[in-house]
Amino acid sequence: MLTFICYPKCSTCQKAKALLDYYNAQYAVRDIKTDNPSYDELKGWLALSKLPIRKFFNTSGAIYKSWGLKDKLPSMSEDECLRMLAADGMLVKRPILVDEYRALVGFNRDEWESVFTEYAKQQKNEMYEAIMQAEKRSMAGYQAILRNEKKSDWKTVEQVTYRAFRDAPPTGEDDGNEALLAKKLRSRAAFVPELDFVAELNGSVIGNIMYTRSKVAGDGGEWETLTFGPVSVLPKYQRQGVGSALIRKTLKIARDLGYRAVLIFGYESYYPRFGFKPASEFGITTADGKNFPAFMALPLYSGALDGVRGKLICDEAYFSLDRDESDKLNAKLAEPMDIDEYIAMQSKDVQPILHKVRETIRTAAPDAAQKISWQMPTFQQGKNLLHFCAHKNHLGIYPGLVERLPFADRIAKCKSSKGAIQFPYNKPIDYELIADIVKWRLTEL
Repeated sequence: MLTFICYPKCSTCQKAKALLDYYNAQYAVRDIKTDNPSYDELKGWLALSKLPIRKFFNTSGAIYKSWGLKDKLPSMSEDECLRMLAADGMLVKRPILVDEYRALVGFNRDEWESVFTEYAKQQKNEMYEAIMQAEKRSMAGYQAILRNEKKSDWKTVEQVTYRAFRDAPPTGEDDGNEALLAKKLRSRAAFVPELDFVAELNGSVIGNIMYTRSKVAGDGGEWETLTFGPVSVLPKYQRQGVGSALIRKTLKIARDLGYRAVLIFGYESYYPRFGFKPASEFGITTADGKNFPAFMALPLYSGALDGVRGKLICDEAYFSLDRDESDKLNAKLAEPMDIDEYIAMQSKDVQPILHKVRETIRTAAPDAAQKISWQMPTFQQGKNLLHFCAHKNHLGIYPGLVERLPFADRIAKCKSSKGAIQFPYNKPIDYELIADIVKWRLTEL
């Protein structure tokens, strides 16, 4: 950060400060009279400035003139000069602008402007590189594809969102409404489709993040901002970098799109790792004028929230969710979304049978995709190969028209109907027959 060393009553220092503020520079102010520079500080600044030591003297000051330093300086050593300057800050030329790379002594507007422009670019590039590097770190340990959400993803995203928050620690009266919120946000004018991203692993959506436009409104005006949420990751993939990757990816895009800042409501123990700070530090409150640790803000570039003061106004969708509508949606979303979930929902006695059926089919048709269709585990390769289902007393296999299968003698040992074959749990399951049915179905494709 820049340090601005000045004498507040000095008109030249006041002009320099005005230029700093014009460029939205982030700097610390130091009064040269009450906190005069030390010998070591002056020596370091001298090296950074590449100026002769005489340029550090306030030649128009009363002390300089009364001590007759104009005639004495040429014969003084650098060490003597530094000790004299360190003895009284009013001897030091002002203002001085210092960071780890440079020290500007005295105010030359063109020189200072070039530094501000360079510094702003450096800050912007540092933030960009930090986001990029963090994104790479997040993705290094977890190879998910991040892409924009498609309409065909909508139901899956709502299923993911429901599961992501179903067992989460309680946060308030809106708990359980997250899936309905995801469903509602897509139709809102404030929704930002360019920032609606999913994480996909092995062809399945496992995470999602959504953004809406918001604004900070105050006496000084209105400033457009962004708000994200919900951020959802399937429980079995949580704590593996998926959510972090989604956040960092979309923060980078939001910055590239020119957005000012992101304000959120979230876990104060989690979001600071992305740069979020309490919104109170920026003079921003909730719509009802409150502040609390879970209300946070992130400027997307240096100085983005300088001068921004007011209340955050979010889209109405966040506050108008109907509990009955949410409960009905959640009941539908609770249905299994993959075969793992389907098996886990069955009785422990039946689960080993279902696992073995699944493995039998997978071995017979290794290239087949697995999904839930008609609320049943389904293997598909171009077309549906076979469904299976756990009933109370038997396993059901659904291979299409049973009468077309060339295994009549073997099937006759089981109860069957037009499109189903039943395998009672209290008798040995003919896994070999199931494998042969799958292989034969492959020949029909």
